[in-house]
Amino acid sequence: MTVVDPAAPVLPLYPRAGGIPAPISPSELLKSIIEQEIPSELIPGGVAVGPVSDSQIQSGCISIMDAGQPLHERDLPLVRVRSQIRCLAPPLAHVDRIARAVYDRFDQRGRTVAVQRSTDEEYLIHSIAVTVGPSHHRDSDENFEALLFVEMLIGLDPVD
Repeated sequence: MTVVDPAAPVLPLYPRAGGIPAPISPSELLKSIIEQEIPSELIPGGVAVGPVSDSQIQSGCISIMDAGQPLHERDLPLVRVRSQIRCLAPPLAHVDRIARAVYDRFDQRGRTVAVQRSTDEEYLIHSIAVTVGPSHHRDSDENFEALLFVEMLIGLDPVD
């Protein structure tokens, strides 16, 4: 029985990058799908992994971060991960439109191929489920936030 170190990065089993393992970034994969699915005019500030600038927030944007430890499937090359999606914009109505668009497109979503731009590898996301959201918050006196959490089941082998 193989013991997986929970602090170790998520690595594909058979990487194509010259035999050098390249970690899978669930947030980067999710960013790729959001950029394909959510109209750019709804999020002119773009989609970022990690923090966003004030100018991005003023335009309306999405910030993605990993949330929690990945859970490796025991006998299959799969990992279950949780990510946080922060929808940010000045008026509450704009935040609500962004959050509802994310929820409508990703809750109970089936198989989707996503590109990890840092490695140009494609991975199969077997399922995406919105587990919490949208939850509206006041980020500051000027900005509002809607928070969603998604759970994804990702294949660790790049798609051929």
